Amino acid sequence: MSLTPAHGGDKTSAAGDSNGNGDASTRQRVGSLAAVNAHSLSQKAATGKPAAAGASSQQLPMHPRRSSGAAPDLDPYSASHIYYGASHNKRNVAKARTYSAVDPGARANIAQQMENATQRRLSHDEQGDQPRRYLINVADTLEALLHREDSDNNQQITVEDVGPKTIQLGTAGSGGYRTFDIRGTYMLSNLLQELTLAKEHGRKQIVLDEARLSENPVSRLCRLVKHFFWPNLTRRIDGSNIAQVGKDAKDWTDNPRPRIYVPRGAPEQHQYYSRVAREHPDMNLDVVWLAQHPDNEEYVRDLNEAPGL
Repeated sequence: MSLTPAHGGDKTSAAGDSNGNGDASTRQRVGSLAAVNAHSLSQKAATGKPAAAGASSQQLPMHPRRSSGAAPDLDPYSASHIYYGASHNKRNVAKARTYSAVDPGARANIAQQMENATQRRLSHDEQGDQPRRYLINVADTLEALLHREDSDNNQQITVEDVGPKTIQLGTAGSGGYRTFDIRGTYMLSNLLQELTLAKEHGRKQIVLDEARLSENPVSRLCRLVKHFFWPNLTRRIDGSNIAQVGKDAKDWTDNPRPRIYVPRGAPEQHQYYSRVAREHPDMNLDVVWLAQHPDNEEYVRDLNEAPGL
């Protein structure tokens, strides 16, 4: 008898909770589920993927994925001794991750492959957002380029040559597997020049920026004059190179030898080169005083019998 009211009281209490506080808690749970569903829908709309179960409404900061093939800080318009120097090696050259494999036997004969290459329109080439770079074997590509394009065999590529005016180069991002065409006399002549410079710097394989081939002609000429031609035009004459500088290509005498004429007002120079001649008799250097009045016609005529610097 005493247990019945208590049991009934519990039922009344439970019923009271379900009718009073129960409604509030139910509404709270429904509101929470609605918020979670709204967050899931917004995340699915943003990413295209459903949100994970139990995901928090607070999104974690998204960081871009770091690429292992970040491009090195190489200026494509730098001087040749910098561009093809020690910083331009395989460790510092960016290469995109690829699972392609290159068959060495398939690319052994580059010249034959280029002869059978299908000619395509420039508009058919795929255009990308990143600057294009090419992985080039210097010796093979240089030989193939001259064989195809230098029809008059003068080590130049001009409009007078009757070659196909196109060559295929492998991209650096694919490890040389994918190829693109280099077309036109200007770009091919620049390619010939770049391959020659790379060969002079002892490079066997290079990664060449396409921007270096399509550079504005005026900008390219100014850059070459500043970094390449002008340093080669400067001359230094001393004991280290007087044996080469003192020779005259038109010395047709019986005893051709390096010879230097020193003005009367420069005794230090005469003393210096005389000492060089004594210390290096193998040079066979002839150090001669210039006449007091070297503008004499007969004296100038007689200098033809002993040409020198």
